[in-house]
Amino acid sequence: MRLNRACAAEPVSKKLKRTYTGFRPVVLSAERYDGIVGRSVQRDNKEQLEALAEEQRYAQYLQQGHAVLLRRFSNMPDLTGKNDEELLAARDKILAEATKNRQTQELLEKRRKQRIMRANELLTMLKPGPRGLQTALIESETIYQRKYHDELNAEIAEKARRQELLDEQQCPQTLIPFGCASQEEEDKAQQLAKAKEARCRYLEAIEAKRQLKEAEREQNMFDSIVEREQYKCIQEKERQRRKELAEKKREFCRNAYQESLQEKAAKARFEAMADSVDDRIICVDKTAHRYLDSRYNNQMQENREQRMRHLAAAAQQHCLVQRAKQQQQEQQREEAEQSHKQAEETDELKRKLHIETLAKERRQYEQEYLLHRGDKAQRLAEIRRFELASRLKNENANAKFAASVKRKQDEEAAELRKILLGQRDEFLAQREEELMRISACDEDPHLEDDFNYFAAAAKAMEESKAQGRPLYPIAKAAERYRRDNQLDMVPQGQVVHRKKIRDYCWPGYVSKAQLAYRKYEHRERCKIEQEKMRRDMFDNCLKITKMAAEERPFEQCVQECPMKLMQHRGMPAIASQESIELPASSFEESPLPAGRCPSIQNPSQDLKCAPSSGKPVPQPGEDQQSTSFKTALSKSDTAIQPASQHSQRAAAGRDRSLFTMRRSSPKGPDLTRCWTSPPQTKTKATNIPVISSINQKDAAQQSLKPFWPAKLEQFD
Repeated sequence: MRLNRACAAEPVSKKLKRTYTGFRPVVLSAERYDGIVGRSVQRDNKEQLEALAEEQRYAQYLQQGHAVLLRRFSNMPDLTGKNDEELLAARDKILAEATKNRQTQELLEKRRKQRIMRANELLTMLKPGPRGLQTALIESETIYQRKYHDELNAEIAEKARRQELLDEQQCPQTLIPFGCASQEEEDKAQQLAKAKEARCRYLEAIEAKRQLKEAEREQNMFDSIVEREQYKCIQEKERQRRKELAEKKREFCRNAYQESLQEKAAKARFEAMADSVDDRIICVDKTAHRYLDSRYNNQMQENREQRMRHLAAAAQQHCLVQRAKQQQQEQQREEAEQSHKQAEETDELKRKLHIETLAKERRQYEQEYLLHRGDKAQRLAEIRRFELASRLKNENANAKFAASVKRKQDEEAAELRKILLGQRDEFLAQREEELMRISACDEDPHLEDDFNYFAAAAKAMEESKAQGRPLYPIAKAAERYRRDNQLDMVPQGQVVHRKKIRDYCWPGYVSKAQLAYRKYEHRERCKIEQEKMRRDMFDNCLKITKMAAEERPFEQCVQECPMKLMQHRGMPAIASQESIELPASSFEESPLPAGRCPSIQNPSQDLKCAPSSGKPVPQPGEDQQSTSFKTALSKSDTAIQPASQHSQRAAAGRDRSLFTMRRSSPKGPDLTRCWTSPPQTKTKATNIPVISSINQKDAAQQSLKPFWPAKLEQFD
C-alpha cells in the first residue's frame, strides 16, 4: 500500500531552482548603465521620432515653396496637364456622376417618403375604428354573397326539380320480366369476376412479401449473433491489455518513487552547500562595506577642510581685485569727460560749415531751376499729348474690358443678393413656422381620425348601396364607433378680439402684441377648420343614419296594455315588494283607468308587438307627462351607457356623458335629433335615458323591457 504513494512524487525532469536569500552585489559597466537609462526614458525612440518629424517638415516646406514659385509664373503653359479633349471628357464624367448621384438621392428620398406614407396608412388601418369598418364591410360582403349563393342554390334546385319532372314525363318507368338478364347485370357479373381475380393476385403478392420479410429477419438475427460474439472477443482482448498496462504503470510508479527519493537527497545536499556559500558572501560584503564607509568619511572630512581654506584665499584675492577695478574706473570716467567736451566743440564747428555749404547749394539749385523750368513745361506738354493719344487709341478696348468687369461684378452681386435674400426669407419663414407651431391649437387630436372614419363609412355606404350589399353592418359599426368615442357637437368657443390699447412707453410691446394677435388668428382659424370638419362629420353621420333607416324602416310597436303593471312605474319586476325600499321620486300612485284589458286573463302569455298602424296605442299615465318623465329606468337596454374607463376616449377634453331624450311622436323617431342638435351648455347629468340608435326596429321592440316583465307570474 505504501508503494501506491509513489505516483504523487514530483517529476525529476525539472531543473533545480535556486532561491537566493539576502542581497547580492551587481556590477554594471558605464555602457550598460547608459543603455538601461536610455531605454527607461525612450531616448532612442524620441530621437527617431524627432528625425522623422524634421524630414516631414522639410518636405512640406519644399512643397509650399514649389507651389509659391509656380504661382509667380502665371503666364507659363501647363506642360504636365492633359489636352482639352481629355479635360472636357473628365469634366463631363464628373458632371454625369454628380447628376446621377443627385437623381439617385431624389429617387431614394421619394421611395423613403412612399414607404413612410404606406407605413402611416397601415398604422391607420390597424386602429380600432378603421379595423371595425373593414370588419363591417367584410360582414356586409359576406351577407351579400350568402344571399346571392342562397338564391343561386334555390334557382339550381328549382331547375333540377323541373328537369326531374321533365325526365319523368318523357321517360316513364317500364317493368322488366323477371327471368331475362339485362345488359347491366352482365356487366356487373364481369366486374365481380375481375374483382375476384385481382383480389387473388393481391393476396399472393402479400404472401410473397411476408415470406421475404421473414427470411430477412432470420438473416438479421444470425448476423447480430455473430457480431455479438466478435464484440465479446474484442472486449476480452481489451481487458487483458488494460491489465498489462496497469501492471506496467505500477512498476513505473515504483521506480519513479525511488528515483525521486534519490533526487530529493541530492537536492538537500546542494541546498546546504549553497547556503554555506551565501553566508560567506554576505560576511565578505558586510566587511567590505565597513572598510569603504570609513575611507569615504575620512576623505570627505579632508575635502571639506581643504575647500574652506581655498574659499578664504579666494575671498581675499577678490577684495584686492575689486579695489583695483574701482580705481581704474575713476580714471576712465575722467578721460571720457575730457574727450566728450572736445567732441562737442568739433561738432559745433562742423555744423556751421555744413550750413554754409547748404546755403551755397540752395542758391545754385534755384538758379538751375529757373533755367530749366521752360524745358520741363515743354516735356510735360508732350507727355500729356502722348497719353491723350494712347487713351483715344485704346478707348474701345478699355470700354469692353470695363463692361465685362462691371457685368461680372453685377452677376456676382446679384447671386450674392439672391443667396442672402433666400437665407433671410428662409430664416423668417422658419421663425414664423416655429412661432405658429408653438401657438398651434391642438384641442382635439382625434378629430381628423374621426372625420376620416365617417367619410370612409359614408363612401362605403354609398358604394354598398350602389352594388346592392346590405348597409346594416356598416351603419352598426359607425354607431358603435360614435358611442365608444362619445362624439357630440362641441360648443362654440369665445371669439378673441385684438386689444386696441397699447403701452407705447415699452418699445417691445408692439411686436409682442402683433405676435400674440397672430397666435390668436391662427387659433381662430384652427377652430373654424375644426368646426367645419365636425359639421362635415355629422353630415356624414346623418347620411349614414338616413340610408340605414331607408334600408330598415322604423316600425312602431303596438302595446297590449297590462294596466296593473303601470301602478308602480319605474320599478323592476319582482315577486315581493316587502323587502325593497322604494324612492320617493319614483313611487307615485295614479288611478287605474276604467275597463279591463283582455290580456290580463292569461298572465303567462308573453307580450307581442303588432305591426305599426299610423297612430300608437295610448299608454296609461300619458296624461301626466310631467310625472311620467321623472321616473328612472333601471338597466335599460335602450339607454346609452358610457364606455368603460379604458375604452372611453374624451372627445376634445369635454364631458360627453350628457344626452338628450328622444321625443315620442306618432309620426316616428326624429333621426336628426342626435346629430344636428345645437350645442348644449355643460350642466349636471340627469337620470334620463336616450334612444339614439341606428337599429330603430330592435330599439322599439326592446323599449318595453324595463316597463313590462317577460312573465307576469312574478306579480301573482
